[in-house]
Amino acid sequence: MTELFAETQDGVALAERDSLRRLGMMVFLASEAMLFAGMFTLYAAGRIRHPQAFADGVDHNLRWVGTANTYVLLTSSWCIAMAVVRLRSGSRRSALLLVSATMLLGLLFLGLKGYEYQWHLAEGDGPMAVARHDPGIALFMGLYWLMTGTHALHVIAGLIFLGYVAWRVAYRQANDRLLEVAAWYWHLVDLIWVFIWPLFYLLGRVSR
Repeated sequence: MTELFAETQDGVALAERDSLRRLGMMVFLASEAMLFAGMFTLYAAGRIRHPQAFADGVDHNLRWVGTANTYVLLTSSWCIAMAVVRLRSGSRRSALLLVSATMLLGLLFLGLKGYEYQWHLAEGDGPMAVARHDPGIALFMGLYWLMTGTHALHVIAGLIFLGYVAWRVAYRQANDRLLEVAAWYWHLVDLIWVFIWPLFYLLGRVSR
C-alpha cells in the first residue's frame, strides 16, 4: 500500500502507478458502497416493520445537528474538488489551503457529531442502553449508532488520508492525481451522509 501511494520520477512508472491508484480506490469505494448498502437495506426492512417507532426515533434526534452537518460536508466536498482544480492549474498554495479547509470542516462535522452523541448518552440512549427500549426503537437506535458511527470512522480515515496527501503535496511534489484519488474517497463519505441525513433526521412524524 505504501508503494502504491509513493511517487516516482519515471514517467511510465508514474502513469502506471496512477492507474493502479485509481483502480485500487475504485475497488475500495465499491466495497464501501456495498457495506453501507447492506445497512440501508436493514434500515428499510426495519422501517417497514416498525414505521411508528422509526418515525418517533427520527423526531427524537437533533435535526439541527444533522442538517448543519449536511451543509458542512457539502461545503467540504466543494473545497476538495476546488483543491484538485487549483493543483492542476499549478497553484499548490491554494490547493493546500483548500485541503486544509476540507479537513477543518471534517473536524467540525466530528465535533457536531460528538455533541449529538453526548446528548444521546445523557438521555440514556447510548449503545449499551438500546436493549432497554421497545423492539422498534431499539432497532432504530441500534442502526443509528451503527451507521453514523461507521460513517464517523470513515470521516476520521478520510482526514488522515487528506493529511497524508497534503504533506505529499507540500513536501514531496505529489501530482494532482493523488489528490484526485483522495477527493474520490471524500466525496463518497459525503454522499453516504446525504443518504443518512433524511433517514435519521427528516423522515419523522412531525416537524421539530
